[in-house]
Amino acid sequence: MPVVHAGPDTVDSFLDRLETEAQSHRAVRHPYLTALSTGDLPNSEAALRDFACQYGCYSRDFTRYLCLTIARLDNPAHRALLTENFLEESGMVEEDKREILESEGIDIAWIANVPHQELFRQFQNAIGVEQQSRYCIEAETWRATVLDLLHQADAARAVGAIGLGTEGIVRHLYHPLAAACRRQPGLTRQEAVFFELHCLVDDDHAKALRQIAFDLAQTETGQWSLRLGMHQSLVLRETFWDGMYRRAVAMKPAE
Repeated sequence: MPVVHAGPDTVDSFLDRLETEAQSHRAVRHPYLTALSTGDLPNSEAALRDFACQYGCYSRDFTRYLCLTIARLDNPAHRALLTENFLEESGMVEEDKREILESEGIDIAWIANVPHQELFRQFQNAIGVEQQSRYCIEAETWRATVLDLLHQADAARAVGAIGLGTEGIVRHLYHPLAAACRRQPGLTRQEAVFFELHCLVDDDHAKALRQIAFDLAQTETGQWSLRLGMHQSLVLRETFWDGMYRRAVAMKPAE
């Protein structure tokens, strides 16, 4: 395996470039997200309900994606870092996070010991989305392809997908979605806390995954796999947004 003959600064610069690539990707700056946040759609309320329904197909398995990624890691320290992420997804709130959330006006009782999947379901219930067994083809394809990717990936590719291509962009993605929730009549802050929560605490998840990525980027092969996994994750999300945008603009105007 070829080795990168470079110091830590060079690896950090490589990861900086990847983060810039991810944050400037169309998956993060998609017109669908902008339209949801501004309400510039024929029926913005129905579009947000459709988002809540279809996005649930992907998000319901997020802890499974984390477990598959952990299974790809050989280093116990790497597994421990990602396990912390898993525990937070399961409802654990660390003390330093409590201070951040409370300073932003989020009641810890809203989220403590509540799995994030349950918080998302709370959001779905609040805007009238029922559980369903069949989703749009873009949603089903996204979920199935992520699972296939993580089953087949090496450690670097999996971390590129879940770290740089997912956790590293969550805050940028969820800000417009939080704005869309604030525009929704009757939807309370507590009911939509899923999005604010991730805007405020997921940077720590991204930092932990960057630590893992740093160690995996010490070879050219590792760097290639990280970038490949990141771009696969971003393209899958972009394709889902494309399909959702088509659905949203084709809706009948609100009466």
